Amino acid sequence: MIRQAPLSAIVCAGIGFAVATWYYSGVLALRNERIELLGQQLSVAKGAPQQLKSPPDFRLSMLGANIFVPDQVTQPITGIALDVRIMNAGVPSIATDWNLVVTEINGHTINAQLTRVPNRLTLNGKGGKVAIRDTNSLDVLAYQQPIQTGKGVEGTLLFYVKVPKSDVLQSTFHLSVKDVTGKEVSATQYVRDWMNIEGN
Repeated sequence: MIRQAPLSAIVCAGIGFAVATWYYSGVLALRNERIELLGQQLSVAKGAPQQLKSPPDFRLSMLGANIFVPDQVTQPITGIALDVRIMNAGVPSIATDWNLVVTEINGHTINAQLTRVPNRLTLNGKGGKVAIRDTNSLDVLAYQQPIQTGKGVEGTLLFYVKVPKSDVLQSTFHLSVKDVTGKEVSATQYVRDWMNIEGN
């Protein structure tokens, strides 16, 4: 995982562009079951104040990103492999409904599409090869098991956006997620703050 690493001019190697139209219904059904169960548990806890120190309290950090152009595309589409840490200072909760908004330098906003991480995605860049695996997919990790009080999870979120890479490199990312109660938390990152401008 890249932490506070400079972004490189990254091109997807050997992987065809395959954006899921909206993904894995079985996993989403499991997520909904977990949300319902945890919501019931939270309601019970609310009925017993001595057991409820606080509601879920998520904190987001964007640690770095790989921004790349997928193979075999004829339109301006850019991939964003976002390295993220989520911490929880409240009661245990899963994380759901990840959303990334890309704000271009002209103020125009675009919703990026969250996509299932393939078994292995290899990117070639200035700093060498970077491998991204489905076992490090944060949207899966953060709802398979509730994030416990005082604990955190790190992983990768894979998005695609219909914006040229050159514009994405000048943009601002606004990432948000919800806890089991539906409360949303967010973090904002100006992409150029990550970058070693020379060579990009």
